[in-house]
Amino acid sequence: MRLFNQLFVSLVKENFIFFFFVRPFLCFLQSAVNLKT
Repeated sequence: MRLFNQLFVSLVKENFIFFFFVRPFLCFLQSAVNLKT
């Protein structure tokens, strides 16, 4: 159970990083593409 808990916490951290760094980057990329067209 403890191992599962650690795995869950690490997964949440990864998603946190993904959400805060990749999301804005994708939004920026999308706006750049929109400006280009």
